[in-house]
Amino acid sequence: MLSNGSYGFNLQGVAIGDGWVDPLRQTNFYGDYLYAAGVQGLHWRETSNWFETQATLSILNNNYEKAAGLINHLIADEQLMANELNNMSIYNFRLTEGEDQEGSINPVWDQFFKNNETKMALGVPAGVTFTPDNQFMYDAFARDLASSYANDLAYLLNSNLRVLIYNGQNDYIVNTVSVLDYLDSLTWSGARSWKGSKQTLF
Repeated sequence: MLSNGSYGFNLQGVAIGDGWVDPLRQTNFYGDYLYAAGVQGLHWRETSNWFETQATLSILNNNYEKAAGLINHLIADEQLMANELNNMSIYNFRLTEGEDQEGSINPVWDQFFKNNETKMALGVPAGVTFTPDNQFMYDAFARDLASSYANDLAYLLNSNLRVLIYNGQNDYIVNTVSVLDYLDSLTWSGARSWKGSKQTLF
C-alpha cells in the first residue's frame, strides 16, 4: 500500500502513540529506566538486563517467539509485577496497578469499537465483537512483538508525510528513553536535522 501510494484516501499524516516499533532497541531500557528514576534498585536492574540481553540475542537469531516471551516477562508477568515491582502500573510507574485508572480500557473506546456503524466503516463483520485485552489476539501476534518496523517508519518519514510520535512520560512498557533511542537510530533524509533540532518542553 505504501510503495505504490494507492491509499484509497487522502493520507496526510500518521500518529503513533506508545508505538512498539523497534524491539531490538526498545527492549534494552527497562532495568536502567526504573533504576535511573529511583523506582527500583540494583537487583532489579541486573535481573532486567539479563532478560533484555536474552531477548536481544533471540531477535538476532530470528527466534521471535522466544524473544516475545522474554519481553512479555518484563512487561506483563503478574508474579514479577507483584514480587519485583510492587504491583507498579506498567502505564505509569508512579502509581500501583490499583491506583491507575488510565491503564484500563476506556469505556468510550470500548463502545466505539462495538458500534455497528464503526464495524461497517472498518469492514468488520457484524458478528465479530471487540474484546479489550484479548489475550488470544495478543498471543497470535507474538512474532510481530519481536519484529522491527523501523524501516517502515523511515519509509513514511522519507515520503514527506507528517508523522507524530508520542508516548506517556511515566510509561514503563514504551518508555521515553527507548523511544528516543530508536528514533535517533532511524536512517531517513531528515535525520541530521532531527538530531540537531532544539528540544522544547511542554
